[in-house]
Amino acid sequence: MLTLKKISKSFHQRGLVLDNLSLEVNEGDSLAITGPSGSGKTTLMNIIGLLDRPDSGEILYKGNSILSYSRE
Repeated sequence: MLTLKKISKSFHQRGLVLDNLSLEVNEGDSLAITGPSGSGKTTLMNIIGLLDRPDSGEILYKGNSILSYSRE
């Protein structure tokens, strides 16, 4: 249902936050995102929610790329 392939994201002040992250979540799955402060949890959720864009990688929802969606 939701597939992230090789997602990377960096920021000028913090450097590399997500490095080649891949994840697959199927319908009916439960998922918990945990980790220490600064580990990229919020960055990941912002990318999944289209509030931010990854520097590289692909995000698929039901097999379709969501990075091509527009805000309109």
